[in-house]
Amino acid sequence: MGGSPTIVMTPTLRNMAMAMGRSVLPAEVCGLVAGPRLPQWDQEAPIVVSGIVRVRNAARSPTRFALDGKGMMNAEARIVDGGDEVIGVMHSHPVSAAVPSATDLADALVYDPDAVWLQLIVSLQGFAPNLRAWRFPPSPPVSGADPTELAIDLIDGDLRSP
Repeated sequence: MGGSPTIVMTPTLRNMAMAMGRSVLPAEVCGLVAGPRLPQWDQEAPIVVSGIVRVRNAARSPTRFALDGKGMMNAEARIVDGGDEVIGVMHSHPVSAAVPSATDLADALVYDPDAVWLQLIVSLQGFAPNLRAWRFPPSPPVSGADPTELAIDLIDGDLRSP
């Protein structure tokens, strides 16, 4: 088995995710992550993030998110119509670090039990917001399995070109 893949995205997309988070403070923002292919966790090929589509947070909470069902379906259709796939979920932590909370992990074990999706978390804590990428363990998790942080490479330009 190879190492963990790297996430590749543009600085504009990273900044957009942070702006989405700031726009709904004090609640968490959430959305679907788009890319040309689902993550292949056993390969070292980079995972390209080509877009993030905001979905209404039905929980309207500063400590948890719940993707609105209708909004999620509309976002998925928009992503697929654009030629991409849904490759993950993005959400924010308004007052904590961009690391998975116990709630994030518990929710992922229910809604993504095979750990197929990428998880992007935006922290709006303090004066320097940041974005981090994670792969969550599958359900049931192996004893002691923790989410794995993935490196993010910010690249200007067209990420789809060979």
